[in-house]
Parts: sequence; C-alpha cells; structure tokens
Amino acid sequence: MNKVLAIKLTTLAATLLSTLAGGHALADDSYPKNPILRPITLNDGDLEVLGALGYGKKVRGDNSTFIVPSVRYGITDNLTVGLGEITYRFFADDDLQLAVSAGGRGSFDSREFGDSIGYGASIGGKKVMNDNLAFTFGVNYTYWNEDVVKDRSELDYSLGVMFNIATDWTLGAHYTLRDLRDFNQSTANELGLNLNYAFSENVDLGLFVGHSDFDERENGKVLHNSFENSSGIFAKWRW
Repeated sequence: MNKVLAIKLTTLAATLLSTLAGGHALADDSYPKNPILRPITLNDGDLEVLGALGYGKKVRGDNSTFIVPSVRYGITDNLTVGLGEITYRFFADDDLQLAVSAGGRGSFDSREFGDSIGYGASIGGKKVMNDNLAFTFGVNYTYWNEDVVKDRSELDYSLGVMFNIATDWTLGAHYTLRDLRDFNQSTANELGLNLNYAFSENVDLGLFVGHSDFDERENGKVLHNSFENSSGIFAKWRW
C-alpha cells in the first residue's frame, strides 16, 4: 500500500466516524465510556468494529504498511464471538474479571517454508483498582501447524496496565514474554503502548506503537506482518 492510499483511507475513516458517532446508540447504555471500567466481553447484542492502519519495520527485510480489521459481537453479556475467536467471561465482580478464549492465532505463507497456521487458547483477566487504573494479565498457548518445518508451539505470558491521563484519554502499556518451543530462539519479548481517546460512548480513536525481538528468519519463518517496530492509528466503533 502506498502512502497516498493510506492517507485516503485514514481521511475516509475519520469522515465516517465523525458522521456515525452521534447517530447510533449501544444496545445497552450501561457499557462504560471509560475504558478502565469496560467489561472484557461485549454486552448482549452489541457489535464492535475495529480497524487499524500501521507501518512496520522488519528485523531483516522490507518495511511495509498493514491493515488489521476486527469484528466482535456480544451473544450474551458473558459470551463474545469475533473473527476466528470466541471469548467467555466466567467470573466478574466489581473489580475483577476473568475470561477464557480460543481460536485462530494467525496464518502465514512463505515460498520457502510453506503455510503456517496457529491455533490457540488463553485465560486472562482484568483487575480494576479505581476509575483511573486497571491491570490486565493472561496466559496463551499457541500451536503452529506448518507445512515444511517441524510443527511448533509457544506459551505466552502477558501483563498490562491502563490508566487515565486526562478526561477521555487512556494510556495503555503491555509486555508479553513468548516461551518458544522448537524455535531457534528460546524466548522473545514484545512491548506495546497505545493511547485511546474516547471520542463518544460508541467511538474510540487512538495511536499505537510496538516492539518485538522475535527474529523471523532466524526461526525459519518469513511472516508478512511480523515487525521489529510498528506504529499506527486505530478506530473502534460499537453499536
């Protein structure tokens, strides 16, 4: 994708969001505007659409622009389905939520190494300390089914923090340790930051940056969207 197309897509997304922000109400008015207080799963009947436009720099290889789409729907207050993933919240009280999820974890293709498809399951949660601070945590297992090289797996441990830095502005940071099985690397680290602006009760806009020390070529993979450094913008719409 060239820069002109990226600018056009960004402008179109901003125009659509500004038009739609005040025109639709959520299925349940109890869904909080404050991201700190939001549930892990969507409310019954709510639909959420997210789009991210980013630019990534590889450890070795070409840099590229990428688009990440996401759609989620609340079957019940505790059960949400998305593109290739299902999440069930099995515990929730005033300040702690726990959930399990399962589904696809990515699919990649390479002329040299063939197809690679990941399936996984995870358990995680969110601990709300107050209206302006929350912590997230999780453990995820991924099995990589690969055509050419030996099938591999990984166990990921994640920690995150969310805090409000101003009215409607939430800063998030997360760290993931990847325990790699049958890779040349034994571990890899991922760091991420995101800034979320609650534009309205059903629209979020934001920025993100990320870093990973996973070396795709050292590990026998050539992944289209595996980047050493990445950054971009995102928009999220619920109704």
